[in-house]
Amino acid sequence: MTALLIAPVSTQQAPAATSTGLGSGINVSSMVTGLVAAASGPQTAYYTTQTTNTNADLTALGTLKNALYTFQTSVQTLQNLSTFQANTATSSNNSAFTATADGTAIPNSYQVAVKQLASAAQMSSSFYSNTSSLVGAGSLSLNLGTTSVSGAIVSATAATFTSTDMGINGYAIPAIASPPSTNTPEQNVIAAINAMTSTTGVAAVDNGSGAIALSNTPSTNTASIGITGNPATVLAATGLTTGTTTATHQPFTVNTDATTTLAGLVTAINNASGNPGITASIINVDAGAQLILTSNSMGAANTIGLQATASSASNLGTLNTLTTVQPASNSVITFNGQQVTRQSNSFSDVVPGVTLSLTGLSTVTTAAVAATGSTAATPAVYAQDSLAIAANPATATSNVNSFMTAYNSLVATMGNLTQYTGGTSQASPLFGDPMMMGIKHQILNALNASVSGIAGFSTLAEIGVTPDHTGALSLNSVVFNQAMAANSTGVANLFTSTTGISAQFNAVLNNQVGMTGSIATRISADNTQLTNIANQQTTFNAQMSALQAQYLTQFNAMDSIVGSLQNTSNSLTSMLANLPGFNGTTNSPAQTKIG
Repeated sequence: MTALLIAPVSTQQAPAATSTGLGSGINVSSMVTGLVAAASGPQTAYYTTQTTNTNADLTALGTLKNALYTFQTSVQTLQNLSTFQANTATSSNNSAFTATADGTAIPNSYQVAVKQLASAAQMSSSFYSNTSSLVGAGSLSLNLGTTSVSGAIVSATAATFTSTDMGINGYAIPAIASPPSTNTPEQNVIAAINAMTSTTGVAAVDNGSGAIALSNTPSTNTASIGITGNPATVLAATGLTTGTTTATHQPFTVNTDATTTLAGLVTAINNASGNPGITASIINVDAGAQLILTSNSMGAANTIGLQATASSASNLGTLNTLTTVQPASNSVITFNGQQVTRQSNSFSDVVPGVTLSLTGLSTVTTAAVAATGSTAATPAVYAQDSLAIAANPATATSNVNSFMTAYNSLVATMGNLTQYTGGTSQASPLFGDPMMMGIKHQILNALNASVSGIAGFSTLAEIGVTPDHTGALSLNSVVFNQAMAANSTGVANLFTSTTGISAQFNAVLNNQVGMTGSIATRISADNTQLTNIANQQTTFNAQMSALQAQYLTQFNAMDSIVGSLQNTSNSLTSMLANLPGFNGTTNSPAQTKIG
């Protein structure tokens, strides 16, 4: 009898599959991914749609807000009264003067003759061999500007001036002995003062009106003018008042020594403490090097004073004999026949709102004639050039056109954001949006508003601003120019008054684009919505990750069981295959043949 051999059955479990599907042959990972995708798909699609729609709303709101901002800028420009009061100033002779006018100038015409240009004082020294030449030891006292005193008119019957009447800067002023019999009392006082100029540093002239004018002289550089004496006597004889007048700029000092060169002196002057505006420089010409002193300010009052005090055996004193290269002078013009004197060549205080810039002298029509014998001198006669101030509607037209361009751009933007294409059933982000409809309504109300409480015009149509069939504005320039010519103030009031078109538009726009406006509120809500969606999606994704982990655990366990059963099946199959006569197919028992 043949023995039955049975193979031992394995009791070892298959390890849990770390690569899913190894036991069952099923792709567990793919199956779990599919199940999770099926579970999460609708909610994920919802979040995506909400995010896309909210971002589209934000983009549309940003586009709308920018268009409203641009329009508001043009509206605010039209709130400025100067927009409608622009003027032009035209000179008939730009070689003599040019002019500009702002919106406050009153249109008119004037006659102008430029007789003298203002200039800055410039002085020069004698020549040195070169810039390294020594200037000498000592000190320089420099001053910019004059001290001046002007008195009252001296009567032709004024008291006779005597040697005890007056002193200047501490020095008595002796009366002129035996003055010409033709002299007036004023001329006798002037002669006496000027006879002492080298001592007092003060010179006297007639100011052109019969009064004595005193001033310091550049050579002595006097910083003040002090008048002493019996006040009543001095005033009666000279028209001057006792007291001390001090220069605007006090002198400043530059010290030199035996090693100071011309170049070093220039540096010392320019860097000196208290220098009020004197620039030192050097020019090198055929004759040698020369010190040049220039005032930084124009005008007759800005003379340059220099007084050199040399040490013994020093040649610094040569600087006391400076030569005037260019005198300090005022500009002189006649304006409608009246003389105007200023310290510069540009001034804006003759006609309010008008700035004159002098460029040269007017044409001389009659040359000056010097005095000869008994014939008095006659001054030159200058041609009268014209200055015309006129209204300029071009600025207003340009700004109104900018306003219309911005408005039309806003209308086009709002149209694009609210359009609906029927053929494709595509709607823009703000189609049918209540907020957008409200903004459109408010802007149209402001556009069509009638302004009350002002004289002139009350609607935009009256000055030529009208919409076409698309809502875009256009300007009838003929109507606008006629309105500006007839009543520019009325056109200005239509826009600039507190109840005007600009104010009404600005109120609407502030409500929309302000920090607490409807658009800002809507943008804030959209951003909050995006944050909430992101938070919800994060939570949902965590839930889906947990579900995926759960599915993987369950299906990996199933896969492990299936793998274990498969191992048992394989073991049994192997045992059966080892039995005698078992070849894996159904066999009939072996027949024993008898006999």
